[in-house]
Amino acid sequence: MRLRSVRGRFRRWPPTTGVGWARLALFLVVIPAVCLYVLAGAPSAYRAASAAYHGEGTPGLFTATTKQCGRYGCRLSGDFAADGGTARRQDVEFNGRVDVGDTVPALLEANGEVYAPDDRGELTSVMLRSALSVLYLLGALGWVTVALLPRRRRAERSAP
Repeated sequence: MRLRSVRGRFRRWPPTTGVGWARLALFLVVIPAVCLYVLAGAPSAYRAASAAYHGEGTPGLFTATTKQCGRYGCRLSGDFAADGGTARRQDVEFNGRVDVGDTVPALLEANGEVYAPDDRGELTSVMLRSALSVLYLLGALGWVTVALLPRRRRAERSAP
């Protein structure tokens, strides 16, 4: 089996077909825009997830009342009651894993989200999404640089 060279795939620049332009727009406009959106929300998501991981927030109990499962996972909501009765919230989303009817210790964050104490999953998820977004953006920037630089050099050499 013979492998095709990478350079052979990008011989025609700019793309000449509609599919080529659509692919180029997807990889250089749409996906980077999604990556920038993820990175824009990363600081606030990181602060909340980090606070939950370190046990910061208002301690209390969360009672799961409803679980709605859809195509992309399940949403668990219920009631939160702070220790000492200082804060009560109803119909809040819980970021953790429990069954309906269970009462578990939880933390209420300043942004109104309720987390399980020492929840590492959300922190890991935020950091992974951010790292993958940065890597994609750097890769796209590198690809554009590699794809465009040789053409400029050839154009400069051929100019009289």
